[in-house]
Amino acid sequence: MMRALMDFRPCPPSLASPTNCEVVSNPPTLTWNSALLSSGPINYRLQISTTINFTSTVLDVSGIDTGSYATSGLANTTKYYWRVMATNAVGSSSWSESRSFYTAPLAVPTLSGTSVRIGNDLFPRLSWSWNSVGCGDMYTLYRYICESPADCESEPLLGPTIVYAGTATSFTDGLALGTQPTYAFYYVTASANGGQSTSNPSNKVSYQLKYASKYGSDLANPPGTIPKETKIDDCYPNPFNPLTVIRYQLSEDLHVKITVFNTLGVEVATLVDGVMSAGYKSVEFDATSLPSGVYFYKLTAGSHSDVKKMVLAR
Repeated sequence: MMRALMDFRPCPPSLASPTNCEVVSNPPTLTWNSALLSSGPINYRLQISTTINFTSTVLDVSGIDTGSYATSGLANTTKYYWRVMATNAVGSSSWSESRSFYTAPLAVPTLSGTSVRIGNDLFPRLSWSWNSVGCGDMYTLYRYICESPADCESEPLLGPTIVYAGTATSFTDGLALGTQPTYAFYYVTASANGGQSTSNPSNKVSYQLKYASKYGSDLANPPGTIPKETKIDDCYPNPFNPLTVIRYQLSEDLHVKITVFNTLGVEVATLVDGVMSAGYKSVEFDATSLPSGVYFYKLTAGSHSDVKKMVLAR
């Protein structure tokens, strides 16, 4: 004869909400589905921790008689892990799977700026740091062009324009630095969980540019107008060692991917992979870890595809 269901320990509960990596309003209510294989009274134990292995806990509550718990006392802008155990008169289940959630608001990234010499010119080098959620983190770097740092807030000549979107934490722009009365002004935002939530903008970083055209650009075609075609341009310098800037233009907002391949067709770098706004763009390629030789860089933007050659000469 089969033993009664109530003679078995329950199976682990299955977690319901929040989903893994979800950014939640604080305080969140956690929910889970009832344990199976138990027809008698059942209660639950909930643990919340800031470490994935639960070596310490910020909440450890037993005797919960429903499949939900309204939390309190959790900090904002913090990543937490949680799990649940079920208990009946026979014994306790193993722990459920663990999940993470992040309490809103997202942290604000910190932006810093230096310069890097490529060929005969210096170019803006932007870097940023962020209290990462660790789930689908993405960054978007914006640029204004203006006649003075103050004008960038109120009366920019151009912008904000997306100059980078992806997972990297640094970017070199293709506008040469100098002493003319034209400025580039940058800030970055961070997003998590596939863009589910986006942070407030970072602090601002500005640079004085080399060229005093209306748009302060050293590009062959200034970015004040939308390009008529989508294409990738020659990189500069070429040959290079170990840095070069790849320039490209978009006639409309598109998902852009720029990859680098060696002569065997093996992909050695992905420089851009995200939605970019229409305009004139640039991205740095750092070949410090690669051997000398011929490489190819490929632009894929919508239905457009284009490939060019570059030479790394040590």
